[in-house]
Amino acid sequence: MPADFFSVKGVLEALAVQLGVEAEVIPGEEPFLHPGRSGRVLVAGQDIGWIGEVHPLVCREWDLEGAAGFEIDLAPLVAASPYGEERYEDVISYPEVAQDVAVVVDESVPAAQVRAAVVEGGGDLLRSAEVFDLYRGEQAGEGRKSLALRLSFRAKDRTLTDEEVAERREAIAAAIEKIGGSLRE
Repeated sequence: MPADFFSVKGVLEALAVQLGVEAEVIPGEEPFLHPGRSGRVLVAGQDIGWIGEVHPLVCREWDLEGAAGFEIDLAPLVAASPYGEERYEDVISYPEVAQDVAVVVDESVPAAQVRAAVVEGGGDLLRSAEVFDLYRGEQAGEGRKSLALRLSFRAKDRTLTDEEVAERREAIAAAIEKIGGSLRE
């Protein structure tokens, strides 16, 4: 099976995770990459390279069934890594509240924009929001996709109530609506 965009993106994300860095992929094009299956790689807002599937015409010229790859400048990636500058946080004895949400948005909305809206709505009680699944199909609707995110809520000074978490979810839903999406129930 030939490599595809998502396989290569998984490799890039695994590298970034090992370095403790969040890499973002935004739409972008290179002449040798497939339009719509390629992008620019950003770290801390800085463009550090490209990622994507090789254009079918290039594959045909090189006698390949298909190919995908990325090229990044490692210096900014390593510079953004927190390793070597560890900071410690007090151990919090209050439990986290973990929830998964599914966000349905237009196919053109990047996952990074969805995650940013969730983080904005989650406020200071949202400790993390990680995209872990993508669904395209009948249940999402024509021209739409569903992104699943794992959320972790926690307060440093108390156990959160159901009402506090429900308020944050409502704020997340409102932030998602601003980008044309909705929470799937």
